[in-house]
Order: sequence, then structure tokens, then C-alpha cells
Amino acid sequence: KKMANKLLFLAPMLLLPNLVLAIQAGSVVIYSDGSAEKLLAKNAAQSHWEDDRKRRITRSTNPILPVLERTEFLGNRGYCKSVSDGDADAMPVPMEGNSVAFAVTRISHAGKRSMRNWECTHLGTEDSKVLGKTRRLEHYSCQRFVLKGKYWSRQILEKREFSYSPDLGLVVDLKRHMNNTVSSRKVVKILPPTKANYKQVRKALKPYRSEK
Repeated sequence: KKMANKLLFLAPMLLLPNLVLAIQAGSVVIYSDGSAEKLLAKNAAQSHWEDDRKRRITRSTNPILPVLERTEFLGNRGYCKSVSDGDADAMPVPMEGNSVAFAVTRISHAGKRSMRNWECTHLGTEDSKVLGKTRRLEHYSCQRFVLKGKYWSRQILEKREFSYSPDLGLVVDLKRHMNNTVSSRKVVKILPPTKANYKQVRKALKPYRSEK
């Protein structure tokens, strides 16, 4: 029953128009941390997802930007973000060592506003096997920070190290350092729309979840 509740996001839903798809709308991405996300739609600028907790998530197609919008199931909690300073798209053709700094304004659904500073660095590109195929991966490191004290020393609040697959249009490997803890997740399976049913998603998630 617990698993069934978490998989309610597989119920039929109206898909938004989509363009330039790396994976098809209706596909479900399975992650190593036991989470799953369904692609609702994607265009040249953004992708729209729903996860297994029925949260709606909007991401930029620029992989260095954090989640742009998140809305809880009942719609009374969540936030949206937009770049308010700098240009996250200003990084030249990805080359090792290139970096870009920008600021993001975060507004909660309750109206609370905060500013977040980021700096992202391209760590290099390599060909690596992902989901059984050799794909080009771009490696990045992004730090969220605040400037403190008389000399504006940088205090790191969050660090994300990740690998992005342009072929899939996905971050396929993510490690996040925050509040003295480290979390990580990898893409372990992608179910196409024709196989993204309750039975197949449950089967794909089972090795990564402990059911009671």
C-alpha cells in the first residue's frame, strides 16, 4: 500500500506540448536513491517533471541552474527561482576550467524572498558508459555561497558535483554536500512511455527501496 501511494504519479495526465526531446514525454527516470520522476514535457528552455511524491518540478535545460520551481502535491508549499544577477548561460563552449558566477532569487509560495549566490566550474568532458551505452558526459562543480565579514570572505553553504549527459538531457550522477552531510543519486534506468506503467516502475524501484 505504501508503494502504491508513492506511485500515484503514474496516473494518466495531460501532457504539455514538447520540443527537442532527449527522452520522450511520459518516460520515467529511476534513480539509485529510490526516487522516480516522470517527464511531463520539455522545450528548448525547460523541462517539467512530476516525482513519486506528486511534486511538480521545473528545471532549466542549462544543467548548472538549480531547480527553477517546485510545487507540493496540494499546491500550498513550494518555491520558484529566477536568475537575478549575472548570466548562467554565459559560460563559453564547455571547456575544463571555465566558470561562471550568478545569483538566483528564490520566492516561496508564501512570498518569502531570498538571494542565493552560485559559482559553477566545468571540470572536463569524457566518454563514459551510462545505461549500457557510451555517452559524452560533462562534469561540473557548483558552489552556493555567502560573503561574510569585513573582507567578504566566502562561506560555502552547498556544493554540487555532477555529470550531465547532453544525449539524454539529464544529470546522470549527482553528489550534494550540505549541512555536513553528503547525498548522492545516479540514473539507473529510464522506462519509455510504453513501459512506464505501475508494474514496471514498481519492479525497477524495488532494488533501491526497502519495503516494510
